[in-house]
Amino acid sequence: MLYGAWLAYAVSWLLPTVEPPADLKVGLPGWAAFRVACSPVWPYKGIEVEGYWAVLSVMSALTNALMIASPLVLRRNSRHTVRVFRYAAICALMLNAQWPLSIGSLEGLRAGYLVWWGSFGLLALSMHVNGAAEPTAARGLTTA
Repeated sequence: MLYGAWLAYAVSWLLPTVEPPADLKVGLPGWAAFRVACSPVWPYKGIEVEGYWAVLSVMSALTNALMIASPLVLRRNSRHTVRVFRYAAICALMLNAQWPLSIGSLEGLRAGYLVWWGSFGLLALSMHVNGAAEPTAARGLTTA
């Protein structure tokens, strides 16, 4: 399941994320959507995002760091760290669910967004399974 989350995340960067503008034949790929999300702090093609949407946009872009750091976190195999990252992945999933509101509807979003968003859910679920599957002895507990 974890490898599925990482694979879905990687593929989402290539898939179209939003309905294409009139001057384009294909939707905005995931990597370009990331640039648009970062545009309040890293200008991109004259795109302007203002107000609280700018804050949400940048915060959403920053959730990508969570996905990129997850292989290192899980390799460490610390129960506490896995639990913190699981809750962070759940928070990222909820934060990234704001995109339909920011563009006005779910209909304008394409497979790239849905796969990207779902990869955070898979990450949280796999971290839950990873944390739950940890043997009792490894947690420092013993049975009498």
